[in-house]
Amino acid sequence: MYHRGTIRRKPLHNKSLSMMTVLGLASFSSVFTSAEELSIGGVDISGFLDMSVSNTDTDDQGSDQVIALNSANIRLFSQLDDKVSLQVRMAGGDETEFGLEQANITYQATSELSLFAGEYLSALGWEAYHDPNRLQNSFSAALVYPAFISGAGAKYKTSGFEIYGSVASGVWDSPFADTRTDDIGWEAAARFTAIDNLTVFLGAASGQISDEVNFDRTVVNLWASYVMGGLTLAAEYNDLTDFAFEGDDGDSWLLMANYAFNQDWSLTLRTINPVSVYI
Repeated sequence: MYHRGTIRRKPLHNKSLSMMTVLGLASFSSVFTSAEELSIGGVDISGFLDMSVSNTDTDDQGSDQVIALNSANIRLFSQLDDKVSLQVRMAGGDETEFGLEQANITYQATSELSLFAGEYLSALGWEAYHDPNRLQNSFSAALVYPAFISGAGAKYKTSGFEIYGSVASGVWDSPFADTRTDDIGWEAAARFTAIDNLTVFLGAASGQISDEVNFDRTVVNLWASYVMGGLTLAAEYNDLTDFAFEGDDGDSWLLMANYAFNQDWSLTLRTINPVSVYI
């Protein structure tokens, strides 16, 4: 699938226009990720645990240590035949109950073209809903794109670019048991990777926030990343239309640098302009 992550959490919204800077040090907050894979009866089983340990020292209250299970994810994958595959994901953590997260089927029409349907992760966003891919153990307040989508779509992929599009019964709020068909939303994206180490992504999504409103929330998401050795640089910009109500327009952006000293230690510096719309 054409997706960066697997973990669903609510975005952190902030009305302030001030800049925010986050410095992530492994010595202050450590993240453990484990991934294993096995096969039983033609079903590949894999997953990960993402855990963090944080310690806060204050002059008058002493120290406080918190051990958290940020996310647990189990993936079941089966290649039903040469062209058809099925994926199911279960996820949960300290903040969310463990349950069904995704279930989708993919038909590989050609080596470049694939068709898919079900519940799947949005293609939008540099800081996607996937703890290991975020390069730090916190969400940016610039994260405003959809999480999981109920619908169907297609992806066309070559060595230098990908294009993707889907129609959905729920772009912004689509639990398995509550899909909507009265107002179909959509998502579309293109990813360019023809230049070594450089990725440029442009995407957009639009759809109703809920059944109670008659307007569509729209976000246009642009990001680029450059990887050179242990250094990763990224920049993202989001343009928002009718975000909380009609006429509620705004934007958000982030700049991020990450340097991996080795497999276990890395340093992240992130500065953001939070969501500049009314929440």
